[in-house]
Amino acid sequence: QIAEKSIAIGGTVSGGLDGTYSAKAGMKKQDFLDNSAEVKKEEQFEQKFDQYIGVFAVLFVGAFIAPMATYFWYTRDTDPWQN
Repeated sequence: QIAEKSIAIGGTVSGGLDGTYSAKAGMKKQDFLDNSAEVKKEEQFEQKFDQYIGVFAVLFVGAFIAPMATYFWYTRDTDPWQN
């Protein structure tokens, strides 16, 4: 049987699992993964997700909140140390 994957000529792509299953509600692409390295990487990401959120929060505060606070501190109208 000759494969019908002549993409360079402009033919149609067929084969693989396409059309052999029906995706049900709530199913994701990762539910169909069969590559053990990819599954391991996905599990590692899920385990470290909270750590990644913490790092993102610190970087967000450092990149956006701190400069805005500094700007408003230097452009205020009154002296905060005046009695």
